[in-house]
Amino acid sequence: MKKKAAPDAAPPTRERILSAAEHLFATHGYDATSLRDIAIKAETRIGLVSYHFQNKEMLYETLIERRSSEVGRRRLSLLTQARKSSLPMAIPAERIIHAYTWPFLDLSHSAGPEWKSYTKIISSVANSPRWTGLISTYYDPVATVFLNEFRRTFPTCPEPRLVAGFTFMVSVMLGIAAETGRAEQLSDGAMRSTDIDQIFDVMLPFLSAGFERLGGAADGKQARSPSIA
Repeated sequence: MKKKAAPDAAPPTRERILSAAEHLFATHGYDATSLRDIAIKAETRIGLVSYHFQNKEMLYETLIERRSSEVGRRRLSLLTQARKSSLPMAIPAERIIHAYTWPFLDLSHSAGPEWKSYTKIISSVANSPRWTGLISTYYDPVATVFLNEFRRTFPTCPEPRLVAGFTFMVSVMLGIAAETGRAEQLSDGAMRSTDIDQIFDVMLPFLSAGFERLGGAADGKQARSPSIA
């Protein structure tokens, strides 16, 4: 009788390492986290961390990549639905914004502590020139699809303004995902940063109006309001 093959321990060990690294990078940042810290958190040997990921930078890139595909899949699914419901017209800006921002915010808020750690890491990565290449590799392909939809919706909007609007949208999304508690302080508790539905209901028309304003300027210019000191 043949002996049963021993179960492969590599996948669970690898996942433990990734989960530990995700938590530590989100809590302490990239530079303050060592491979030894990750090995201790994952209850494994540092040699196995190096075996699976070679070095800390490769481990960090793997973290960015492994959840980006799920975010992208959900975004494209919502965009496909918006296309079908809008045919033969272009997709309204609000539907494009919803398709791009909601999956990220929903996963951050509802999919558990690992996703919360991931979105914290992405907020740091997206705002650092050091990691521009990672964002470009794992997020730009889907972002380009959405930019093309904005171009179809606002065909006369100059490219720099359209890209600027997209950048503002991403910044707002990342700020909301951070759940800093600032909303509570400014509103005396009337708005809660942890109430994603409440904040999203305000964010969506706000961003939509911004894109409509940019897209409505055929010459790419708008009258400037007087400066307020």
